[in-house]
Amino acid sequence: MTYNLNRLSNCSWVEYTRSSTQTISDGSIITFDTKRTTGGDAISLNSSTGVLTLSSSRRYWVQASIAVERSS
Repeated sequence: MTYNLNRLSNCSWVEYTRSSTQTISDGSIITFDTKRTTGGDAISLNSSTGVLTLSSSRRYWVQASIAVERSS
């Protein structure tokens, strides 16, 4: 019987942010214009459309956090 198998993986951390605030409304596309990475992530970003392109030869875990400020 075999147990405790480990999968070795190389990991890269990637963070996308905006350099300025963005006003959005219903149906708006949220875009990012700044990429910070530890390198070798195989992700490309179209900053005008907001489309991220991921490599099919890699596995990804995606997490998002958006700060919202509502006007009074």
